[in-house]
Amino acid sequence: MHMFEPLPDLIRMRRKERKLTQEEVARMAGVSRRQLSLLEDGANVSLLFLLKVCKALELTDLQIGALRLRDAPPELGSLIAAADAMDTAQEIVSQFSDLSGQLGEAAASIGALIERAKTGMPAAPAPKPRTAAKATGRRRAR
Repeated sequence: MHMFEPLPDLIRMRRKERKLTQEEVARMAGVSRRQLSLLEDGANVSLLFLLKVCKALELTDLQIGALRLRDAPPELGSLIAAADAMDTAQEIVSQFSDLSGQLGEAAASIGALIERAKTGMPAAPAPKPRTAAKATGRRRAR
């Protein structure tokens, strides 16, 4: 690997080492030959374009100034998916934990009502439901 070559020279040398034409590399990478030619001439290209060309040329470790691009190991995708699944699971557990607390409070209230009923103490009167007419302030005509 020629890590410290300027990027356009590195791409051109790698292509020539593999005895490939610009047309062949462009087809392998799914890019236009003209864009590849511009890259080899030093023009600015997108990172996505550069990644496609590097993959076609099997460049797995690329130094661009202070930035170093490396091909990720295949298991990295699985590890990221597992981490995302753990985050989701933790959110779900947290939601169930909140619901569990609410259910505990409801159970305690029901238990208190049952105890009152057993001892003959009247339960606090439940609020009367409001009808639609009262809620809107209108009365029905008789």
